[in-house]
Amino acid sequence: MDIDALRKLDGTLHSPAQDVVGLSVGASELYHFYSDNTANIDDIHNHRRSFTSKVVKGVLRNNLYDIIDNPDSNFSVLTGQCLQFCKASQNLCFDNLKVVRENIEPMLSASFETAAGNMYFLNYNTFHNLERKTPTVITHILWRDIQQASPQFIRDMNNGIKCEYNTSISDNKMWEIIEHTLEYDNEQPE
Repeated sequence: MDIDALRKLDGTLHSPAQDVVGLSVGASELYHFYSDNTANIDDIHNHRRSFTSKVVKGVLRNNLYDIIDNPDSNFSVLTGQCLQFCKASQNLCFDNLKVVRENIEPMLSASFETAAGNMYFLNYNTFHNLERKTPTVITHILWRDIQQASPQFIRDMNNGIKCEYNTSISDNKMWEIIEHTLEYDNEQPE
C-alpha cells in the first residue's frame, strides 16, 4: 500500500477525530489511518452496519461494553448522524440527535487485540471503542448492509455533546496524515 495507489482509488476523505483520517471507497469500503498524534482511545459507540476490519498496519485493541442501568449515572446513549461538513464554530453538528437511554453505565465486558494481517468482525449493535497499541494503525473496513438509521454513542451529559468530525482539516493535510501514517516506523523507540 502506498500513497499513489490510495490516491488512485478516488475515494472521499473525512476526519472523524484529531489526526484520524478516513478514506471511503464506494458505499461499502473504508480505510482508517490513525497517526501517532491521535488521541489513543476514542468514544464508546456502535455502528449503522456490521463490518469486517483487517488491520493493515500496527496493532489495534477493541474494548467491548455492556450497557447497564444506573440511576446515579450522568451517561446516556444517544443516536444521530454527525454531520461531516458542519460549520467548525458550531458545537452541535448532528442530524436528528436523540437520547435513546438515560442513566446508563458502560461496563467493559471484553477486549481483544488484532495485529497487522489479521481481521475481526463486529456486529452493528456492539458498543466498543478503539485503542492503538502501536504508534500508528491502518485498518481496511468492509461494511455489511445498513441495520440501523444512525450509530449510537455514549456521552456524559454533564460534559456536553460535541460532534467528533474535525471539519477544519484540508484535503492536503489529510493526505499528509495518511502519508505520515504509511511511512511511520512502529518499531522505532518512542
